[in-house]
Amino acid sequence: MSKHPEIDLQVAEKMWGRHPYTWPRPPQRRPRWWQFRERRNLARLEAMFDHLSDEALGRYYQQVRLGQSVYEDAGGYLLRCYRAMLGLPVELPTSEADVIEGLLRQAGQR
Repeated sequence: MSKHPEIDLQVAEKMWGRHPYTWPRPPQRRPRWWQFRERRNLARLEAMFDHLSDEALGRYYQQVRLGQSVYEDAGGYLLRCYRAMLGLPVELPTSEADVIEGLLRQAGQR
C-alpha cells in the first residue's frame, strides 16, 4: 500500500471496475477431507434418486409430506422415508409408549 489509499482505489477501479465484488479475490481455502466425503455422499444420493421409479419417489415424498413425528429423531425420520421408498413396512410412532413397544419388539427379534 502506498501513502495515498485514494490513488490505490482509483487504480483498482480502473483495472477491475467500480464495484469491489467484481475484484479478484484471494484463493479460497482448500476443502477438507470431510467436505469431499460429504460431496461424494450427496452425489451418490442424487444419482440414486435419478434411477428411482415414479412410484418409489411418490412413496418417499408421501412420508416427507407427513413430516417428522415428535417421537422420532432426524435419523428415524429419514429411515422411515427411505423404508417407504424401498417398499418396506413403515410404522409412524404416535406416542412414547408406541416407540418403546417398537424398540422392545425389535430387541426381541434379534
